[in-house]
Amino acid sequence: MSIGDAAPFAVLAGSAVTNTDLTRVIGDLGTSPGSSVTGFPPGTVTGKIHAGDSTAANAKSDVVTVYNDLSARAPDATVPAELGNTTKTPGVYASTTGNFQINGTLVLDAQANPDSLFVFKAATLTAARSSTITLAGGAKAENLYWVISDSATLDTFTTFRGDLIAANAITVNSRANSIGRLFTLNKAITITGATSQPPTLLQVPDDLPTTTTLSSDNNPSHAGEPVTFTATVNAVDGTTTLVPQGNVVFKDGGTVLGTAFHGENQPATITTSNLSTGQHHITAVYLGGTSFNNEEPIHFAPSSSPSLTQTVNP
Repeated sequence: MSIGDAAPFAVLAGSAVTNTDLTRVIGDLGTSPGSSVTGFPPGTVTGKIHAGDSTAANAKSDVVTVYNDLSARAPDATVPAELGNTTKTPGVYASTTGNFQINGTLVLDAQANPDSLFVFKAATLTAARSSTITLAGGAKAENLYWVISDSATLDTFTTFRGDLIAANAITVNSRANSIGRLFTLNKAITITGATSQPPTLLQVPDDLPTTTTLSSDNNPSHAGEPVTFTATVNAVDGTTTLVPQGNVVFKDGGTVLGTAFHGENQPATITTSNLSTGQHHITAVYLGGTSFNNEEPIHFAPSSSPSLTQTVNP
């Protein structure tokens, strides 16, 4: 699913954006149909501010489209309101109480499918103090949506991920860190910055895109013969010269064959002699990871290779 023209916006409110003290917004900031933006400075915006202009209006239209689409989807599961200290796999989730809260760590596991979609629908959302959302198994922040029919709060020291769309208000407390996008349809986004460094941080996802390629050393092979699959992960041209590091999952259709580490001068490889006679559709999935440019961490996004057809003869 695409958020369209809203993709560059880290913050986009229906009526107003207000900020106090030190907040850093990495991405664009806007309002539509309202035009009130206050508190920048002392807050900073690395992108552009679109206060009620046509750019904000176009972005808002795309947000409304996504909100209506996701709101209409039937839930795959209805779960307790407390999401903290739980692990969720891809799907559309509703709350047994009509509200969601995160106290602790919520783990979202894409199960080696970077295209997996996570949707959480509720009337309100509260991410409690020091709560965390962790992405695992190739999950991406841009494939995570919070669809809130009333209002949401991100409390102090929260590490929040995904695109949060609230029909009414969003409140962001001091030194919360949102990696995704914050949207309101009707009311304001109110941000409390920090009185000293580090600031409250609101940013669009910053993982660098990657590509994964896959090869076989023995294709076609015969039943019982060893076959070595090699996966190579690269940053998309022009983003960095660093080599992505992290785990790669090798899959035969939906069956996991094994996992191997990919690093600098170290492509990920597995060897198997257990493929049955016939054709096998093999893919390699890079789960994402972090490399370092001196002391600066560079985060790489997950990616999947094109399918390789491995033929196994009798």
